[in-house]
Amino acid sequence: MSIEDFVSQPGRERLRRLHPLYIDNSTWFEESGNGISKSMLRMMYGLLKEPYPRYTSMPREDRDLWFKQFAQDFNWERDLTTEVRRMFDVEMAREFSHTVNQWKQKWVLGETPKCINEKVYEGLKDHWIQPATKKTSSTNSNNRNSRRGGKGISTHNAGSTSFFTRGKQLTTRDGVAPDHLTLMEDTHTNKKTKEIQDQVAKQVIEVCRKRKDEYILSQPPLDDDGQPPKVPLELMNQIVLEETPKTKGRIFGLGKLGKRTRSHPTSSYMYNRDPELERALQEKDDRIEVLEKLMEEEKQANKKRDEEIAKKDAEMAKFMQDVLSRLPPNSSS
Repeated sequence: MSIEDFVSQPGRERLRRLHPLYIDNSTWFEESGNGISKSMLRMMYGLLKEPYPRYTSMPREDRDLWFKQFAQDFNWERDLTTEVRRMFDVEMAREFSHTVNQWKQKWVLGETPKCINEKVYEGLKDHWIQPATKKTSSTNSNNRNSRRGGKGISTHNAGSTSFFTRGKQLTTRDGVAPDHLTLMEDTHTNKKTKEIQDQVAKQVIEVCRKRKDEYILSQPPLDDDGQPPKVPLELMNQIVLEETPKTKGRIFGLGKLGKRTRSHPTSSYMYNRDPELERALQEKDDRIEVLEKLMEEEKQANKKRDEEIAKKDAEMAKFMQDVLSRLPPNSSS
């Protein structure tokens, strides 16, 4: 059975639903605390049988098996399967590397990770002591601790909460979607000192605040409703994207939020949906429209048929009544 057929089976309504637009209380990969990370972590301890250093090192058939296991925990519309698989591979690769790195830190301290497959652990230890692995590890460590040309190590105050999830939290708290500047200020401001620690973030925020003030000064002192002017959310987001450094498709201080180009129905975030997903969703809408039309035509046909049957029943009843009225009365002997 294909994954598309599997997720279409009845009885899966109780599973958490995935949708990139968060329709009907669904969730998506970028949101924190939705159980996706836990599901992937269970696979790391339950399905990993060989010491692969990376998720992409696994054979295709093994990755397919992991995706099928993921479908045991979450549900989605069959037309979204291609996009769900793409995002699953991205997030699974990240979770895989993070977990293997945690195992390695335990090994460095002379400890053994709990519940890890013994064969996997022994194979990974052999991998970690290889000169090429040590060189790559050292390079990655230096990159993480880079002073960025005197600007200091990159920091933020969002903790393990994704920028997208923090945006949704602010939307719930304030009753309005935050623009990218507000989100960047929130995630980079130290909660105790109220200062922005990251120098790159501080420079970006200062420039964006300046452009925000310039826009407000260029507008009439009061809008049509008698309120002070505000920078439209879409314009403020665009200003932040223009002023923020970009590395490998990521917007500094915002993760992947800057890649979105469609508004979220509740938080106004921008979404850049995959063309294949756009096509699949459009085809689905077209099929629904055709089905609704067919159902309406069938409904009208059934109504007409019922009316004709009722009319014939009435005519038959009248005919029988006329026949009975013409019969001679029963004579008594």
